[in-house]
Amino acid sequence: MIPIKNISIKNKFKIVIIFISGIILLLASVAFVINDTISYRRSMITDMFTLADLVGINSTAGLIFNNSHTTQQNIAALKANPHIILTHIFSKDGKIFASYFREGVNDDYSLHLETPIEESYWFYDNHVEIFKPIIYKGRMIGTVYIQSDLSELNARFFRASYIVIAVLFVSLVLAFLLASLLQKVITQPIYSLVNTMREVSKYKDYSIRVQKESNDELGDLIEGFNNMLMQIEIRDKDLNDAMDKLKKAQDELILSEKMAALGQLVAGIAHEINTPLGAIRSSVDSMTIVLDKYLEQLPGFFQSLSPTHLQNFFALLKQITHSDTTLSSKEKRKYRRALTRQLESYPIDDADSIADTLVDMGIYEDIEALLPLLKDPDSQRILNIAYQLTTLSRSTKTISTASNRAAKTVFALKNFARQDSSGEKVLSNITENIETVLTLYYNQLKHGVEVIKNYAELPEILCYRDELNQVWTNLLHNALQAMDYKGTLTIDVGMQDNQVFISFTDSGIGIPDNIKPKIFEPFFTTKAAGEGTGLGLDIVKKIIDKHEGTIAVESVPGRTTFRVCLPV
Repeated sequence: MIPIKNISIKNKFKIVIIFISGIILLLASVAFVINDTISYRRSMITDMFTLADLVGINSTAGLIFNNSHTTQQNIAALKANPHIILTHIFSKDGKIFASYFREGVNDDYSLHLETPIEESYWFYDNHVEIFKPIIYKGRMIGTVYIQSDLSELNARFFRASYIVIAVLFVSLVLAFLLASLLQKVITQPIYSLVNTMREVSKYKDYSIRVQKESNDELGDLIEGFNNMLMQIEIRDKDLNDAMDKLKKAQDELILSEKMAALGQLVAGIAHEINTPLGAIRSSVDSMTIVLDKYLEQLPGFFQSLSPTHLQNFFALLKQITHSDTTLSSKEKRKYRRALTRQLESYPIDDADSIADTLVDMGIYEDIEALLPLLKDPDSQRILNIAYQLTTLSRSTKTISTASNRAAKTVFALKNFARQDSSGEKVLSNITENIETVLTLYYNQLKHGVEVIKNYAELPEILCYRDELNQVWTNLLHNALQAMDYKGTLTIDVGMQDNQVFISFTDSGIGIPDNIKPKIFEPFFTTKAAGEGTGLGLDIVKKIIDKHEGTIAVESVPGRTTFRVCLPV
């Protein structure tokens, strides 16, 4: 049997509609049968009390004159009602005065009323019985007791059940036929999106677009996907044009010995442009994987959520979009522990795992609105879908960051002699940004470099985050090259004199005293031809100056430290 998660989305849609329709029809049918049974029971009791009134009226004279024979003849007329099992007329002292037994019923049935019984009735497994006092001139002179079978009630119940089964069967067939016709409204745009996604992934053609056919959430998803492709296409074209221009300039500059250094600069910048271009393609591949794996599940997933859960789910996505995921490892552990305790207090099962997922998505406070989702038995799947959808958002941010980085690199190539005044400062976590750079250099670090991190708690500072990331990248790259990718790298982050200080200390060969004053000059380099542009530390110094900070270097063989100080 194929697991439901592997069934095509159109079949999932049919299953969901048929299942929901069946449940609703079943509940409605059960309610109908129950209501009909209750209504008929009430009607039956009313008819029996009416019959008891007539029997009481006809028995009044016999009771008054103590003529049981006449009373016996009167109640014998009850044989016209085949459902009456037996009837007793009790005198006021509780003794049987007259009786009627349906044919085939044992007539030795005896009953004695010790005390007068008020008007009442009782239902049993196979019969119902009532007691009705006989009142004459304001005083009770006897009691009517009638016992009736439930054959008509049972027959009515079975007839209703057969009707319900027939209606349920016909309704499910109609639901299946309608689902087969209507599922195209939802599945067709999804299949179009999936097919386009596969073509983009296979041929790397970002000019392809998906046709938008509606203005609902699927239409918004398609529009967002098309906008993303358009931005990628524009950035890809700009980067390719820049690469072509840089390569052309490099070919021309190599012809002149005088411009050899600038030729190396172009080669280095071309390499730096290839890096964000690779990040863009990697992000697109990540988005493709997420869409390929989860997109077909979304309609069935949304159908499985109640209206309240669906509203809470979109609120969760909105909260994730505006959340801050740039937390330090220590902050994550702190929030994870606090969130775990909070979840366990409600209580919520698997609190550790849920807390871990929420913190990874940037949700670590104000979770009261999410409790209905978190208490759902399928909360892990709901959170996983939300996590995967946020991956798309993060990938677009990565694409934007990488494109901006490449664009700023090209801009710096043209304008390295003047300060870049574009953009605005934003609050940023320095430690988290350094961790991001370390992650990018993981492959270079893992084969022989020991990284020692001494991070102090820091406030967020206003800065040009992307440009500072370029600073950490250059300092880290220079340290790795100085150590020949083998040794110890120590990173210290802390506060001193109302300033944030960041230092990178490597165990490389060191910087000779005679060239220390030159290392921040443009085009100065001690590396072999083709290995450096000579602009790295010059760009670093300009960025630090732009932040009104300082950068200093201390070096001896086996220990070189670059120390950056930034105002808070």
